[in-house]
Amino acid sequence: MAGQPIPITQEDIDNRFDFHGAMGEKAERHSAVRTLLKRTAENLLTLIPPGRDASRAIADLEDAMFHANAAIAREAPETA
Repeated sequence: MAGQPIPITQEDIDNRFDFHGAMGEKAERHSAVRTLLKRTAENLLTLIPPGRDASRAIADLEDAMFHANAAIAREAPETA
């Protein structure tokens, strides 16, 4: 039996859909994620044959980049 659905709050909607500009350390982390996954994609293409599976592998790396950068963008600011 499935549990109760988790309600989606206005705060959650705002966090998911508002623009999260990045500066400083966050911008550097976004860049590092893009660079890492771009190099991974380039290296992967030297190892695998072209075709549907290769296309899916690259698309999945793109998804990983999106979700990693979304995690950085949506990260709650540190409270001290």
